[in-house]
Amino acid sequence: MERIAVVLSGVPAERGVEVIAILGDVTGLNLGHIARCLELGEPLAEYRLFGNDHEEVAEELRQLLSVELPTGATLRLLELPDDPTAPIPTECPEIEQEVLLNMLDARDEDMRRQRQTWDEHGHA
Repeated sequence: MERIAVVLSGVPAERGVEVIAILGDVTGLNLGHIARCLELGEPLAEYRLFGNDHEEVAEELRQLLSVELPTGATLRLLELPDDPTAPIPTECPEIEQEVLLNMLDARDEDMRRQRQTWDEHGHA
């Protein structure tokens, strides 16, 4: 798994505006985009994992997943095909937030060890 989509679901109708505002504050996404994604069940965002921008992607995902949403509202994480040009299938495997966060943490630890090894051997 290298790509995931984040989909907002289960938002109570009376809390929609509140959820849109919360996610807009945290993600910086356009409020109209968030509202459209909520209405159509489309992904709020897609992320490519473990690339050169891993640290930024991991931080953004951690911030997004730390948002406290009203009861019933959830952020679902869907595994996407690795090919970014492929359309999103109608049925994608879902990954638990805890599993994704553990994967991000493991990658962070690997990167920290790599840097430490480079530093110990005098590489700049």
